Amino acid sequence: MLLKAGWQGRNTLTALCGGEALDAGLAEQLCARTRRLWNCYGPTEATVWSLVSEVRWPPTDGQITIGHSLPGYRHWVLDEAGQPVAEEERGELCIESPALCEGYWRKPALTVAAFLRVDVHRLYRTGDRVRRLGADNFLYLGRRDDQVKLRGFRIELGEVEAGLRRQPGVQEAAVRLVGEGDEAMLVGYVEAKSGVTLNRLALRKGLQATLPHYMVPARLILLDALPKTGSGKLDRKALPLPE
Repeated sequence: MLLKAGWQGRNTLTALCGGEALDAGLAEQLCARTRRLWNCYGPTEATVWSLVSEVRWPPTDGQITIGHSLPGYRHWVLDEAGQPVAEEERGELCIESPALCEGYWRKPALTVAAFLRVDVHRLYRTGDRVRRLGADNFLYLGRRDDQVKLRGFRIELGEVEAGLRRQPGVQEAAVRLVGEGDEAMLVGYVEAKSGVTLNRLALRKGLQATLPHYMVPARLILLDALPKTGSGKLDRKALPLPE
């Protein structure tokens, strides 16, 4: 909202960005307008931020991570069986901390579903999918609900979106699963940076060089701007269906 209002920033400021996944387009603009930029992650249930990562432009390997644990927090990545995953594996991010809330007021079933114990450790299930990059560094992939299955393959929509955002000239991107059965397919939606004309073939080749074949969208739709809700978040329901 600040950038759309014409905010030019100040080279003495340190910016903290949280609440939504930090995309490459926004990170690039904020890095250019501030002295330092930190990507902050954490849900209300953990008394807000539990992970932070300093963002430098361009980011290492083109990836903006959600970073490293703040004091008093420990982060786990668990598979569907509730077991910790190995480095570079994907799973659900869980938080351990004395700062975790006790549960949800008068909602015992929701509390039981959201909090679990692994031996003596009490964890909060964030519902966020991540890839464990190292002992204490994580790449956000999207919400657990954003994982889809296409022709037997489990696909993280957030990972496909991140692949699109890494392509030259891309400002923002979104991906959704359209159709059912044999007609189901991934559709990618792309917004170009100001003054840039994107080429679908070049985008597809870029994705094919970095993603498995089953994660490359069957259709790419170029939009002047991705639809947003009144609060500025992506409005997935308003993404147009392919003709």
